[in-house]
Amino acid sequence: MFQELDIVKLKRDLVDIKDSTDEIVTIPAGTYGTVLIVYNETFGFKARDPLDYEVEFLDEEGHTLGLLPVSEPDLEFDSSYEQRKAAASARSDSPPSSPN
Repeated sequence: MFQELDIVKLKRDLVDIKDSTDEIVTIPAGTYGTVLIVYNETFGFKARDPLDYEVEFLDEEGHTLGLLPVSEPDLEFDSSYEQRKAAASARSDSPPSSPN
């Protein structure tokens, strides 16, 4: 299960999908995105699948490719992002080194 603001990677191509602005987009597998909304009954939504997410997909320059509802089986965690985040956190928790 993903949470809002999780960084995810698309596992399969989404071809000719209408996004939230009614544009037809194609998002290739491997594209990264951010979970913006978790659709569940808490928010009054009835999910099509056990859990659906509204995900903003971005290109390599950070431009939005599409804002789409995506089912959980089509997404995976971006483990490289989690590793980079953990490394950055570890660096910020370390005391600064003193000059010699």
